[in-house]
Amino acid sequence: MKKNRLLWITAWGIMLTILAAFSWWMFALLNYGRIEMELRRQSMADESRVLQNSLVEHVLRGVFDTGQVTIFKHGKGIYRANIPMMKEMVEKRSRGRLELVITDALLLEHRLYVVVSQKAIDEVYNRYERRKTMFLMEGVILSIVVMVSFAWLMFRFSSIVTFNQPQNNFLLAITHELKTPVA
Repeated sequence: MKKNRLLWITAWGIMLTILAAFSWWMFALLNYGRIEMELRRQSMADESRVLQNSLVEHVLRGVFDTGQVTIFKHGKGIYRANIPMMKEMVEKRSRGRLELVITDALLLEHRLYVVVSQKAIDEVYNRYERRKTMFLMEGVILSIVVMVSFAWLMFRFSSIVTFNQPQNNFLLAITHELKTPVA
């Protein structure tokens, strides 16, 4: 009886350990997914700043100085640039993740902005939400499968032990009788 009780206490300890391990695993995956989302968003923001600086440099060099141009002021100079060409460059380089925003300011630094498109931000967030749901479902389903399998094995083992108990008792009694001297 004590062996059975010890067996069940050990089994419950193992099952709780497995549950804790899967909980930690799910938490880690969710945390890594959140970090990945933040890194993707930061990467797109960095990409927008790099592209904005590249556009300013191209304007100052006169690369966009053809066709229908707009006047920009930078430092003591006045520069001209073709806005559709600039938008096309932003679209090509960023594959739709970034947008060129033109304001009414006179200075070049305050007039041209490259920003992350809302579509790209939504895409990153939706991917994070899908992965979060996937990690949760995987963890829950795997935990349930492992727990049910372990419980089934414990019940089977317990039934085998209880089935063999009368036979063991009989053999112990017979061996005891054979070991005692006949009086």
